[in-house]
Amino acid sequence: MKKLFLLSVLLFVAAIVSAQGTYEIITDSAGGKTFMVGQCKKIDFENELCSSWFFEEYNNYNPDPAIIALLKEQVPVPGLIFLGTWCSDSQREVPRFFKIVELAGWCPDNYDIYCLDRKKSVPGVDVAAYNIEFVPTFIFFDGESELGRIIETPTTTIEGDVLKIISH
Repeated sequence: MKKLFLLSVLLFVAAIVSAQGTYEIITDSAGGKTFMVGQCKKIDFENELCSSWFFEEYNNYNPDPAIIALLKEQVPVPGLIFLGTWCSDSQREVPRFFKIVELAGWCPDNYDIYCLDRKKSVPGVDVAAYNIEFVPTFIFFDGESELGRIIETPTTTIEGDVLKIISH
C-alpha cells in the first residue's frame, strides 16, 4: 500500500513538473524591466510577471461566435508561438489566441511557446530558422509543412486568421 501511495505521489509530481515550461525570468539591463525567456506553457502566464496582462486581455476579449463555431468543426493543427512578454502586441494577441483555443475545445499543449528576449532569441533554439522578425508570430503546421502565419497583428481578427489558415 505504501508503494502504491509513493508511486502516486511521484507520478503527480512528475506531471506538475512536466506541465511547466523551461523559461527563466530575466531583467533587461538597459531598461530594468523583467520578462520571460525560454520555452513555456500556457499555464506559465499565470505567474506574477504575466498574470495581470494575460487575464485582463483573455477575460475581456469576445471572439466572433460564428467563427468559433467553424473552428470547432476543424481538426486542430499544431503550431509554434514566438512572443515577447515585454511586447504590447504579444500581450494583446497571445491571450486572445488562447481564449480562442479554449472556446474551440482545442488543447493548448498543441502549441510550443517560446518567449524571446529583445534581440528575438532564446537560448537553445534556432529562432533564425523560423525567420522571426516581429512578435508575436504564430506558425501553424500540417505535419512538416507550414500552413501559414500570423505575424504581429492579424489581418482581420485572430480567430478569422486562424480559420483561414487551417481550413485550406
